Amino acid sequence: MKIHLSWQHLPLVIFILLGSCSEASPTKPAPKVVHPGWRIAEIGMTRADHDSAGIAEVVVAGDWILAATNKGVLFAGQEGHGWTRVSLPDSSPASALFAWNGTVYVGSRFNGKLFAYTPATDKWKDLRTESSVPNASKQTKVQRISAWRGNLYVSFRTVGDTFGMGLRSDASLATWSPMLQGLPPYEIPIAFLDLDSVLLAATYEKGIYQWKLGDSTWTKAVNPQWQPPNSGSTQKPPMKDNPFPRSFARIGGKIWAGYYVDGLQFRNIADSTWQAFLPDSFASKVPRDIFSMLTWRGRLFAAGRYHSVPLMHDPTTGSWKTTDVNFCYDIYHEKSVCDYYTTWSMAATSDTLYAASGGVLLKIGWTDLP
Repeated sequence: MKIHLSWQHLPLVIFILLGSCSEASPTKPAPKVVHPGWRIAEIGMTRADHDSAGIAEVVVAGDWILAATNKGVLFAGQEGHGWTRVSLPDSSPASALFAWNGTVYVGSRFNGKLFAYTPATDKWKDLRTESSVPNASKQTKVQRISAWRGNLYVSFRTVGDTFGMGLRSDASLATWSPMLQGLPPYEIPIAFLDLDSVLLAATYEKGIYQWKLGDSTWTKAVNPQWQPPNSGSTQKPPMKDNPFPRSFARIGGKIWAGYYVDGLQFRNIADSTWQAFLPDSFASKVPRDIFSMLTWRGRLFAAGRYHSVPLMHDPTTGSWKTTDVNFCYDIYHEKSVCDYYTTWSMAATSDTLYAASGGVLLKIGWTDLP
């Protein structure tokens, strides 16, 4: 039997044909949506991988990023790739990271050991610091690492804070000598700043010290002044040196110091008068405790606790901005990803800023900054 289609049936035929063609043709993937602001940087790193303590420190060496957790688990990765768990030669937890000239110096949490790690080749070198640390034991950890004029400066502390030690290397990193002379008892450097002919050091509770070129000991530097709490007295206590520096940065002819409790202080390199950073309309966004500062592409970044979002300063215009777009927020699952609100560490590649904040590693591209 022949079926004759009239013109009234044409719309139905066209619909059937189009439907058949659309089902036979492969569906094009939806374009990838790139969200502005901060994003999670833990590509392939699960919560189980970086343990419940979370990411606490991050450094960059070339195009390699190294991140360590509070428990000393160490990871290495490159932008756009997954993370690889890295083990120290003695299988100990990592306690401190410092990137210098393409090499990452990794402090051990045990026995006062320090290693040099080259991520590109996955090679390690034992710098044998433990033989120069008196009474080094499993409780002796590397606290902080820095470099000045070709030499490494390393501070050590025991887990119970009953012992402090410091070493500085020669240019070959083969010979180590003591470097705490001049500091108050039990104090060690917890942050450093290279000022060419002067090395500044922050201590836990005794303010800022300096090691000048040609010196063989630390001396007290000019410190920002601080008003101690009034302990119920009718008279205000006298001003004294602010005892709690935690971080440093240098940019635009100025030195910046971040403090526990007291925010930001700055001074011109050419003089010694410190000034408090007191932004009128911006004060509510300034962290109370400044644990990390970084200079990157002509900008200063400062972050810490009680407002953990990194702030950005342009010294050419004097402007300050907050980088809060999607900070600590998973836009795909619409939830917060940070376990707490403290930024401990920041580092940057050529085009991406990383922040160890709230137990996770976050990142933001240069073009996403305000």
